Amino acid sequence: SGGTATPLFSSVSIAASGTYTMYARAEKPADVDPGNDEIQGTFVVLAPLCGVYLVGTGQPAPFDRLTTAVARLVELGVGCAVEFQLTDASYSAGETFPITIDPIPGASAVNTFTLRPAPAATVAISGSSATSVIRLNGADHVIIDGSNDGTSTRDLTITNTSSAASTAALWLSSLGAGAGCTFDTLRNCTLSCGTDQASGVTATYGVLASGASCNETSDGADNDDITLLNNSIVRVRNGIWIRGAA
Repeated sequence: SGGTATPLFSSVSIAASGTYTMYARAEKPADVDPGNDEIQGTFVVLAPLCGVYLVGTGQPAPFDRLTTAVARLVELGVGCAVEFQLTDASYSAGETFPITIDPIPGASAVNTFTLRPAPAATVAISGSSATSVIRLNGADHVIIDGSNDGTSTRDLTITNTSSAASTAALWLSSLGAGAGCTFDTLRNCTLSCGTDQASGVTATYGVLASGASCNETSDGADNDDITLLNNSIVRVRNGIWIRGAA
């Protein structure tokens, strides 16, 4: 009487998404209080993301903020090509910078992830970060396309308002040999940082590809096959800085 025991259960994989109920029951001969023999709880199994998702104010969580939408992307991965369409004019308050895209489970040349403004939207992602506003952290097959209509218009601005040195708008960071950012694309965007270079020499970057540190001396192994196309980079000391590893 009054003793405790910790049961161990084998792990199980559930392939189908949905809401499940779990039951746990203990049985003992001549149990004097059978009313407390069973507990139950529910849990939800979520499927990988697939298709187009609107991200912005008024969307169901976690797609009401870009930070949380990206966290869900990295958590669940992708089952087909995924596109986040930004519906708000500004992504600043309520966001956590840098918005970090870690390796995406299931990403491939077919199952790409695209971040872009929604049709007719003009979007600014802006905040003060000691590193960058957006960070691709060993992520592959990511497309950031600033055009809201699939042409060459620049409808997305990414700004790091920090005045500190070694800061960037976009940072591609390698996780090590064989684990860099690969097959990523940045196109049709405007990028800027927080220091007026007319009156200073603070090292800032529109696009920085490096290693684990956001600076020009950190070796970034295997950040390969990166496409930068039709971007406007202003108010930075170094427009594009790419440092590899020997």
